[in-house]
Amino acid sequence: MKKLTNNQVVAKYILGNVPKGNVLACERCNSAAPYKIGEIDVNGKTIASVPSTLHGGSLPSSKLIAA
Repeated sequence: MKKLTNNQVVAKYILGNVPKGNVLACERCNSAAPYKIGEIDVNGKTIASVPSTLHGGSLPSSKLIAA
C-alpha cells in the first residue's frame, strides 16, 4: 500500500475514508469577511467543508494527526 499524502491523511481523518481521485485539503479565505473555510476537494470539486463556526474554519494539520 502506498503511503498517504498529507491531503489524504486529513481527508481520512475528517471523512473516515480516503476518496478516490486527486484529493486536496485546503483553507480558503473569504475576501468579504474575515473568516476561513476548510475544504476537502476531490478532482476539483468540494465534497466537504468545515464552516467558520467550527474550529475557526481550520482543518487539522496532517502532522498533528500522525503524532
